[in-house]
Amino acid sequence: MMTRVAKLSSLSGATERRSGKESLEPILEHWKQRLLELPAVRVDKVRSVREAIGRGTYESERALECILQELSNELGVFCLEDSKNGSV
Repeated sequence: MMTRVAKLSSLSGATERRSGKESLEPILEHWKQRLLELPAVRVDKVRSVREAIGRGTYESERALECILQELSNELGVFCLEDSKNGSV
């Protein structure tokens, strides 16, 4: 298995050995194949998420979990303080 550096070196070597349009064909074919291997992207979903992030209204599951954990911790502290003060 070739590393990325080895692949890039072999591709750059191909351009040095050949001249003109012919030298670009293997490189272009390689990247064309790589593009075909990429998963499909829902452009509308990406755009809406970017807009929500820009507005500061994007809520991911991870962000909600962090908020709920913080809230839980704060409520725990309040309950502990109340029990120490005899309020509970």
